[in-house]
Amino acid sequence: MYSLLGIVLIGSILVGEISSQLTLEDRNKVKWASSPFENDTSIRTFTIKFDQEVVADLRRRLSQKRRPFVRLEGINWEYGLNPDILDYWIDYWNNKYNFTQQEAYLNTYTHYLTNIQGLDIHFLHVKPQVTDNCKLVPMLLLHGFPGSVREFYRALPLLTAGCHNGIALEVIAPSLQGFGYSDPATIPGLGGTEIGM
Repeated sequence: MYSLLGIVLIGSILVGEISSQLTLEDRNKVKWASSPFENDTSIRTFTIKFDQEVVADLRRRLSQKRRPFVRLEGINWEYGLNPDILDYWIDYWNNKYNFTQQEAYLNTYTHYLTNIQGLDIHFLHVKPQVTDNCKLVPMLLLHGFPGSVREFYRALPLLTAGCHNGIALEVIAPSLQGFGYSDPATIPGLGGTEIGM
């Protein structure tokens, strides 16, 4: 176990060292995914659609669950997942979660994709309805790990609620690489500094 931890630690240090030796200009030229397809850097809209075959397959697999272990009495979460909680969540996802309603809610805002350095990046761009005499100020919202732009849905109407003192916010909220509908990097070295560029 310690040797694996050492390998991971040394690998992380080496990747960090190599990445830190790149200039800002070099970092902006790196392609973080290798794809046989030509990158489409246009901004494309899309609508979230849950495939009914995939939802039916998920429900079928949840219905065929096997209880992985017997719950030890009086230990709560000390030895991992409590199977009583697992039963609750399996029942919720199989019988109560409304995929159609969630799909409609997620499509409250227009979703976009664009290709940046080899990765398709998903983002929301929400503009307020304002008059010409109001200055639009862009605001970049980044979610945490783990997380998604879904976290911002209640705040977006408040942030873009019109013009105040001659200023209104337009919000750009990207899904970080590997989250939501953004591609994951297939090449090591994409860290916080590179994401910020």
